[in-house]
Amino acid sequence: MNGIEKITEKIIGDGTSFAEETVSAAKKEAAGISEEYAERARRAGEGIVERGREQAAEIERRICSVAQLEMRKATLAKKQELISQAFDKALEKLRSLDDATYAAMLVKFAVDNAVTGKEEVLLSQSDRSRFGKQVVMDANKQLEAAGKEHSLTLSAATADIDGGLVLKDGDVEANCALSAIVALLKEELALDVANALFD
Repeated sequence: MNGIEKITEKIIGDGTSFAEETVSAAKKEAAGISEEYAERARRAGEGIVERGREQAAEIERRICSVAQLEMRKATLAKKQELISQAFDKALEKLRSLDDATYAAMLVKFAVDNAVTGKEEVLLSQSDRSRFGKQVVMDANKQLEAAGKEHSLTLSAATADIDGGLVLKDGDVEANCALSAIVALLKEELALDVANALFD
């Protein structure tokens, strides 16, 4: 083998070794890069999953909160409806009292709410014809017995009310209509009625 062949073999051998070393180093570097990016992808995936879990938990919390609020609103509305029904029943019972009890109630309204003792008594049309004169006469008797002015008069006019009466002295009126009294009692007693109904 002459010198040129030896040099050529040496160059080819060195080139092959260099190429093999370069390829091997490139493969190691590529494997390292691949592992690094696989790890990054794994961590990013875990982060995405964790954020997804957090978002799902937050969405679930909000949905539960809204559902609880809607349930409380529905419960409150139902309670208010039942309270109104209780007062409607009370009004219905007042309207359906027997004549003697109803007339006595009208007398009590007149006596308890007379300020001057000279008021006009206004009743609904049906109550005026059934009880008017007797109510005014009995109320005046009770006022007199109590030592108060007792000049109540039955008004020629009627009141547009569903029961009860209105006392009028000039421009001043005392509204003792059943619906007005029950509405006033509802404001005062709604909490007590709610406690009685729901406890």
